[in-house]
Amino acid sequence: FVYQLSSDHPLQSAVRGLKNVVYVGDRIDETGQVAHYVIPVDHPLETWNDHEPLDGLYLIQQPTIRPLYDSRSFEQSMIQWMTLDGATPRYAGDESLWFEYVQNYWKSNIIRGSLIKKNNKFFINYKNK
Repeated sequence: FVYQLSSDHPLQSAVRGLKNVVYVGDRIDETGQVAHYVIPVDHPLETWNDHEPLDGLYLIQQPTIRPLYDSRSFEQSMIQWMTLDGATPRYAGDESLWFEYVQNYWKSNIIRGSLIKKNNKFFINYKNK
């Protein structure tokens, strides 16, 4: 966000004056350059996700490539950080569980069915609970 602000914007000097600035991203850009800690995350093409671009239109995003570097998705990092604080311990340490989280959200809120893995392919099961 540093790039988008004018150099005399008050937030610029406020960020630069902070004791600890943590930046989460897939590259060191202008914001990453002013951070004290840079936490790498996967590129969006390397991770599962879901979107609602229009009301009522839901999309699942499947990774198109394996992670190129030793990183994880922002969402998986959030799950990991929550476990450090004692929350959601069942998600600790397993990189595949962000997919499980997305799957469970879809099962309970979107399709009320399930995604079934068969022969390394995923299928939607529309059976009601």
